[in-house]
Amino acid sequence: KVMRSYSEAPDDALFRKLAKVYVDGHRKMGKCGQVEPCNPLNFTCKGGMTNGAEWYCVAGGMQDFSYMATNCLEMTFELSCDKYPDESELMTYWEDNKEALLTYMEAVHTGIKGFVRDGSGKGVANATISVEGVDHDVTTASDGDYWRLLLPGTHNVTASWEGFEQTRTCVVKDSSPATICDFSFAATTTWFAPNGNKTVTGQTSFIPYPDRSSNPASGSFSVHGSLSFGCYQLLVLALTAVWRL
Repeated sequence: KVMRSYSEAPDDALFRKLAKVYVDGHRKMGKCGQVEPCNPLNFTCKGGMTNGAEWYCVAGGMQDFSYMATNCLEMTFELSCDKYPDESELMTYWEDNKEALLTYMEAVHTGIKGFVRDGSGKGVANATISVEGVDHDVTTASDGDYWRLLLPGTHNVTASWEGFEQTRTCVVKDSSPATICDFSFAATTTWFAPNGNKTVTGQTSFIPYPDRSSNPASGSFSVHGSLSFGCYQLLVLALTAVWRL
């Protein structure tokens, strides 16, 4: 038997903040005193959210896979006791959730974003982006771009790829666009031979590009909302617990 207990992921504080963003924008979620027949645990008087593993355990869930194997962060929203509400109720559900959805989407601009480039300015795919103190990395996309949701504060961020590494200090401000934090590597040839020995022709160097972290963020900064850890659903927003057959 799997015991229900709080399962804290490396990004636990971040997901609690994202959860609160949705709860605070909702007309009922988190408003103590709202009574729902399928909500015996009374989540509305507990901030409108719960750690999923503390509620119930799900083995092999999509949230777990997305967090562990991709750059996605997923969040679960429980919105109703009725899986198939009547058409006449849909407008009420929309009004209850509209502001929450909009503010939640705006939260996509929380953190850092940028590019990892080689010495010629070409984007580096599959470079690893690590944040000191958070044991969960993301990787760059095919064009060398990356995005990383982070809480406000000063973060030491490291980009690494094929033996190259660069660390920068990236400042994330509250209620501000995502901070641009770019990285660049430069070398003349292959770093490592198949046997692990260094094989260099000519100069091999690490050359950071000029600091552009002060530039304002622009363009899109993608996010998915929630997550889980191991076999445990990590963070669930709940107005009511959906009754399961």
